[in-house]
Amino acid sequence: MGMRRSEQEKQWRAKARAQSAEAVVNSDTAKLVAAALEAAAGNPGLQNVLTGPVLKGEEAAARAAVNAVTTWRETGTAPEDSNEALAFFTQMSFDTYIAALTEAERKVLAAACLFDAKVPVPRDAVAAAARALGVSDPEAGLGRLLALGLLDDFGAMAGWPGLEELPHLAANPLARPLAPRLHDDLRASAADVALPELARAWRDAKGNFARDQRATAACRLALHATAPEPEVLEAATVAAADYLFNRLGLACSALRLAKPALDRLTDARHDPSHPLSGLLINAARQAGDIAMQARLLEQALQSNTLDSGWRAFFLGLRADFLHDRGDLEQALRIYTDEVIPIHESLRNELSLAVSKGRVADLLEARGDLDDALRIRHEEELPVYEALGDRRSVAMTKLKIADVLEARGDLDEALRILKEEVLPVLEMVGDRREQAVTHGRIAGILEVRGNLDEALRIRTEEQLPIFVALNDKRSFAYTKLRIADCLENHGDFDEALRIRAEEALPLLEAIGDQRAIAVTKGKISDVYEVRGDLEEAMRLRSEEVLPAFEALEDRRSVAITKGRIADLLKIRGDLEGALRIRIEEELPVFQALEDKREQAITLGKIADILIACGDFDEALRILTEEALPIVAALGDKREQAVTHGKIADVLEARGDLDEGLRIRLEEELPVFDELRDKPQQDVTKGKIAEVLGAKGKIGAALDMHLSRLTDAEAMGMLDSLNHIRLSCARLRLQRGDHHIGGLKTIADELSMAWAGANQIGRPDVVGEVGSLFGPVLAMGGSRDQALEVLAAAASAWDMFGDTERAADCRQIIASIKGKTRESS
Repeated sequence: MGMRRSEQEKQWRAKARAQSAEAVVNSDTAKLVAAALEAAAGNPGLQNVLTGPVLKGEEAAARAAVNAVTTWRETGTAPEDSNEALAFFTQMSFDTYIAALTEAERKVLAAACLFDAKVPVPRDAVAAAARALGVSDPEAGLGRLLALGLLDDFGAMAGWPGLEELPHLAANPLARPLAPRLHDDLRASAADVALPELARAWRDAKGNFARDQRATAACRLALHATAPEPEVLEAATVAAADYLFNRLGLACSALRLAKPALDRLTDARHDPSHPLSGLLINAARQAGDIAMQARLLEQALQSNTLDSGWRAFFLGLRADFLHDRGDLEQALRIYTDEVIPIHESLRNELSLAVSKGRVADLLEARGDLDDALRIRHEEELPVYEALGDRRSVAMTKLKIADVLEARGDLDEALRILKEEVLPVLEMVGDRREQAVTHGRIAGILEVRGNLDEALRIRTEEQLPIFVALNDKRSFAYTKLRIADCLENHGDFDEALRIRAEEALPLLEAIGDQRAIAVTKGKISDVYEVRGDLEEAMRLRSEEVLPAFEALEDRRSVAITKGRIADLLKIRGDLEGALRIRIEEELPVFQALEDKREQAITLGKIADILIACGDFDEALRILTEEALPIVAALGDKREQAVTHGKIADVLEARGDLDEGLRIRLEEELPVFDELRDKPQQDVTKGKIAEVLGAKGKIGAALDMHLSRLTDAEAMGMLDSLNHIRLSCARLRLQRGDHHIGGLKTIADELSMAWAGANQIGRPDVVGEVGSLFGPVLAMGGSRDQALEVLAAAASAWDMFGDTERAADCRQIIASIKGKTRESS
């Protein structure tokens, strides 16, 4: 028998240590080593051949050898190049082996290859398949193939604990290409007789298969059979779908296996069981297969075997279906008018509490935070406490913390997570929800501006748990949050790499269509920040928007159209941006009664009106429409943000005193209370701008400098650049360059210039360079000034601001002219 994967990895680590080559392994070579172990299929000799070049630093040779072995396993074509892989295959003498086998032994090998690779199967099942292929004495053939090493002996194994242990074996992965290919009719005949043996060995007293690779093997074998027993096919499909979807998170793989099984069950006039339907509805939801999700839902709800409990279950899934499409009202109606009355009639307190929790989820999504919090405290939590269900108590308190965070009560949310949720989850041993809770804590720290600690929690406490649990979906989601944190740090390159190279491939592999669309939207955000508006627009309009439209997710479609409007605004197409906000985005949120998104969209409309110079209408929208909505929601943060927008309007039309009053009395105190450092920083920056406009240069400078400590501690590169550029401007405005302050100004701009280039935003590069260049020229560094101004001009060209680019080039010409005059 070949080595198991854990034994393979142990052998590899020992070999690396022995050759003092552990340091050679980086992220790229680690992938190559993983591919080598997979290709070696547990054969120690072949593993040595394939991993040897990696330890010598000969990655190209290792990759060629891995490809050669992979080709052999897929096609049966041996390597032709004169390398170690060829020498190994020559030593193994596969051609000699196959020539030495009798026709009966070849058929026995074909029978063993009827089953999934790397899954040990009952010896009796292989023997039965061999008899169907015409082998009169399969035991003799099995003994010979085991002796030759073409079959691996796994000893006695039980399908379930307590069941009879039976001999199991499997075709050696490297020997599988030697087996003769079976025509469909022969394969079906062999599967017909092997399937009952497999079912006898692997099903428990209730007829269930184990939720592991054996279930997928049984399901595939049943699909090969001519007319599999419907109960066996159903049991194998349920277990296989559960394993692939719930254990591995592979929604698309689960559906690929289940769809032909459903067709076979339909042909046999066997309705899928309710557990199978529920599983596949949820898998179709994750995979974005709207048609299959809707079809299975309707079939399940029309079933004549549906009792009240199952009807409530499928009605809940229908509500989820509507929620995904943004129809919160209809989803709420189903829960309040149909699901909850069923649970009340059944007197099922636990299911009733869960359903009320779903109502709270929907209310929270709609922005009704007070009602959501009331349900959690008064109708959900007491039930779990009375039942002694500590885990559900903890999860409900986690949801309570979410509502408090949305309302801006970060201190209480953080306290609940740390003191009431996390200790309980640790006590009950729920590692996955521990990781989720750590993520919530990190999210609050991010809002507070403590990005380093948030990043540490995600990388050191969240990710390792999801790796240990093999939870690829949650791993990918955490990677996305890490990328968000890095982006807030100003590390756009790494954020982009993580999204494009780590998270996106994982999400594509598991088939999470919604998360794929969200991730591509995040990637487009980086392109927007970098000034590549064309690529950002292409991604949003050609990949993200169609994906959400295919999912029939009206809310996400509207949000994506809003992000397209953002790009139009940056391009100067204010009319197009305003049309999208008013005609395509706002009506959707009004129809969905999504009050929070209505308020946000109204704020965006006001931003565009300010840019258009329509200050009166912008002020009316903010004071009469947006502010009452966020006030009714009890959302302190959004109220402060809206007050800040009102101040923007007042300042734009020249009412600096009232704008300053609002910022000092109604905006900044809220962010101070919430300890929302990023918003504190933004607000202080705007206060400083007003002070500067009022001629209070010293006060403006002090306000900007008061931002510096937090911005440095949080690693907020954007903010640091703004502070240094603003301070330099104020010092120039005050005339400091005439009284010995030129070096301080140049130093601030030098740091801002380095930061701007690190971020890579063309508007920031252009803004800083347009000022830094002339300051360098003042100090006599004319060559450097010309370089900076040329880079600034190119940045403005990229950003599409030809006027600013022309200004830079005019300054360049002026500097060159003065240089010629002085020479």
